[in-house]
Amino acid sequence: MLKRIVSEVMLTLLFIGMLTLAFGIQPARASGTIYIRADGSVEGTDKIQQDGDIYTFTDNIYDEIVVERSNIVIDGNGYTLHGPYEIAIGTGFRLWNVNNVTIRNVTITGFYDGISLYESSYNIISGNNITENTGHGVELIDSHDNLVSGNSITECTSPHAHAAVSLGRSFYNIILGNNITNNDWDCVWLGSSSHNTITGNNMTNNARGIYLYQSYYNTITANEISDNAPGCGIRFELSSKNSVSGNNITNSVCGIALLESSDNTISGNNIAKNRQAGIYLSKSSDNTIYGNNVTNTYGKGMYIERASDNFIYHNNFVNNTNQVYIYTSDSVNVWNNSYPSGGNYWSDYTGIDLYSGPYQNETGSDGIGDTPYVIDENNQDNYPLMNHWTPTPQGLKQQ
Repeated sequence: MLKRIVSEVMLTLLFIGMLTLAFGIQPARASGTIYIRADGSVEGTDKIQQDGDIYTFTDNIYDEIVVERSNIVIDGNGYTLHGPYEIAIGTGFRLWNVNNVTIRNVTITGFYDGISLYESSYNIISGNNITENTGHGVELIDSHDNLVSGNSITECTSPHAHAAVSLGRSFYNIILGNNITNNDWDCVWLGSSSHNTITGNNMTNNARGIYLYQSYYNTITANEISDNAPGCGIRFELSSKNSVSGNNITNSVCGIALLESSDNTISGNNIAKNRQAGIYLSKSSDNTIYGNNVTNTYGKGMYIERASDNFIYHNNFVNNTNQVYIYTSDSVNVWNNSYPSGGNYWSDYTGIDLYSGPYQNETGSDGIGDTPYVIDENNQDNYPLMNHWTPTPQGLKQQ
């Protein structure tokens, strides 16, 4: 791994040199890479004032900063850290093998990566404006227990952009309360990363929302995810044991997609006005999908392809062009909980409720339709609800 990283750095430096020679690209008021050394000294600029363990910008800076010291605070003081070249390359802040560093209150622009952490933990990236970088806004590799909160990460519009926040082989990090908008790729990307929490973020008008690849035990909750196209609000691929709850996912091509992903829990989300599918399952099994509002999808409320043994109940399927579309006949799923808990609410269900009991043959109504809601010959909701299912402080119940 270290050899690969060193090789990439050397290739980047060579690339910069070639661009400078071939196209006459000149540094923009740059003096060379800046270092905050392990002994606390600052090299390469006089625009960072040190007061003990606090390093404060006194002006705009046009260079990369390499942080080698742990247990410090870097306060941008409202100033800008700008890429040193006329094209966006390099890394704004590079933290390798350091811990407990806070980077706050700085605009970071004109780089390939805004902030990059490698084998660095217990750091805080907070209150920054990270904009117009061409690769990642914030990148974490082999790093754990970091907090990325309250940042504005916007306008990564290069065709080479990767993710506003990217986690590779990283664990127990928290991505909290960031405004991630107008980017040309993923808002948050997780690769081989586990036990991370993504919560309370606004992710609007990006190419894709959240993408998990070979990632496990992550929690995605209470995010506003809207107007992301041509991708999905949340996409899992080869990922298991993740929890997605309480998110508002609207106006994307697809709300939530699970591809070859099993044993995930999708609950209490509002999935509305998506273009092709509210929830898409492909080659995925043993997922639990309950308590969601899947509404006003222009295509399919749920699109299922070679996906069986999923447990789907207490959802509201309302005014979707096609409530459920099952592409392959070998997809067999469970569409209701046991009696009297019931199944799902279907806005196009035409049955009546005159009877009650597990076999709907006892006198008196019970809020469950007397006949099943039939999806196809292998899939039906045996206990369709007559009214919307709504969460309450005491738990979920019909309204």
